[in-house]
Amino acid sequence: MVFAYNNCMALPSLKSHYQKIKAFYQRYERFFMPIVIIWGFVYHYITFKIIPIEEVLYLVFSYLALATITILFVHLYDSGKITQKLKYVRLFAPLLLQFSLGSIIGGVFIFYWFSGSIFVSWPFIAIMLIFIIAIEAFRVHLEKPAIQFILYNFATILLLGVALPYFFNSLSPWLFVAAAIISFALVLGLMLLLSLFSEKIKRRRFPILFFSSLISLVMIFFYFFNLIPPVPLSIREAGVYHNISRTNSGYLLQAEPLNFWQKLSFSPTIHLGPGEQAFVYTAIYSPADLNTNIIDDWQHYDQNSSSWVSISKLSFFIVGGRQNGYRGYTLKSNLADGAWQVFVETPRGQVLGHFQFNIEHVAVAPALEQIQK
Repeated sequence: MVFAYNNCMALPSLKSHYQKIKAFYQRYERFFMPIVIIWGFVYHYITFKIIPIEEVLYLVFSYLALATITILFVHLYDSGKITQKLKYVRLFAPLLLQFSLGSIIGGVFIFYWFSGSIFVSWPFIAIMLIFIIAIEAFRVHLEKPAIQFILYNFATILLLGVALPYFFNSLSPWLFVAAAIISFALVLGLMLLLSLFSEKIKRRRFPILFFSSLISLVMIFFYFFNLIPPVPLSIREAGVYHNISRTNSGYLLQAEPLNFWQKLSFSPTIHLGPGEQAFVYTAIYSPADLNTNIIDDWQHYDQNSSSWVSISKLSFFIVGGRQNGYRGYTLKSNLADGAWQVFVETPRGQVLGHFQFNIEHVAVAPALEQIQK
C-alpha cells in the first residue's frame, strides 16, 4: 500500500514539474531564438574566415540532420507512434526546429553574402533575410506542416547549392538544378513517409507539394537570371591601384596613402599621372581543384547618356585551394576622367563583386606607398 501511495503522489509531482518547465519555456520562448540566431550568424561568420569551408559544410549538414529528425519526431509523436515519456522532447521540439532551420539558413547565408555583390544579388539576399526573420517572427506557425516543409525545402536548396559545386569542383548551373531536385525529393520522401502515420500530413499534401515545388522553381529562375551568387567562390579582397608587380613572396601593390575617412569611402579617387595605368586587384577564394576564368568588366559612366558603358572585359585564370584567395589582376590604360566601376564575374555572368572608383588625371603623379600581398 505504501508503494502504491508513493507512486500516486509521484504522478502529480511529475505533472507539476512538467507544467512548470512548460510555463517557463513559453514565458521566455521569444528570447531564446533571437539569441540563437545572432550567435549562429556571428559563429558562422568567424568560422567562414578561419576554418576550412569543408568543415563548415559538415557542420551545417548536421543541422539538416537535426531538422529532419525533429520533423519526423514531431509528427510521429503527435500521431501517437512515439511514447508519451518523451513529452519533454516534444515540448522543446519547436525550438529545436527553429534552431536547426535558422542555423542552416544563417550558416549558408554567409557563403552567399561573401560570394556575390549586394548591388546585383540584393533580391535574393533580401529573401534570405526575410526567411531568417520569419523563422523568429512567426515561430508559432512552425507547428503547421506546410510551414515546416517550406522552410525545410528552402534551407536544403541553399545548403546543397553551396555543397554540390564545392564537392564536385564545378560551377555547372546544372548542379544548382540538381540541388533543387534533391531538396524537393527529400520533402516528397518525408511527406510520403509521414502520411502513412499522420492524418494531418495526409490532409495537407497538396499545399506542401505546391509550395515546395514553387520555391524550387523560383530558386532555379533566380539562378539562371544570375540573381544568386556563384557559390562557393567568394572575393576576399579587391581594390584599385597604381601598379602591381609579382614578387617571390606574392604581389607588390602601389597605392596612394589614405587617411581614415578616405578608407571608408565607397568610391575612392585614384590620381593618375601622365601615361599611368590603373590596376584592379582581387583575391578570390575557390575550393581546391575548382579552377576557372574570372572576368573584370570595366565600365565608365557616360555623362551624356547618363548610363554606364562597358569599355573592356578582361580576364584572368584562378586556381583554387588558397584559403585567403587566389590573387589576380587586370589593368587598363588611357582611362577617361570620371566615375568607373568594375564587375567581377564568372564566365556565365554571375557577379562576384562590384566596386566603384573615380579617375582624375594630374600633371604630377602622387607619392605612393607599397603594400605587400
